[in-house]
Amino acid sequence: LPKNDPNFQALERDLEQRAYKRKMDFQKADELKQKGNEYLKKGDFKQAINKYSEALDFARDYKAVYTN
Repeated sequence: LPKNDPNFQALERDLEQRAYKRKMDFQKADELKQKGNEYLKKGDFKQAINKYSEALDFARDYKAVYTN
């Protein structure tokens, strides 16, 4: 691999940044899903839906949110 190539280094940084952002977005989505679960247990369905919708804004492919 061309480690000293500036284009390769830029691509590598971009991939690392995207992976980090994806991880942070997934964590935020999970937090929102948990809050939605709490509202659901309390019977506050409107707030639960709002939290689940917010979670999907961060991670559209988080399947667990769709099942709630």
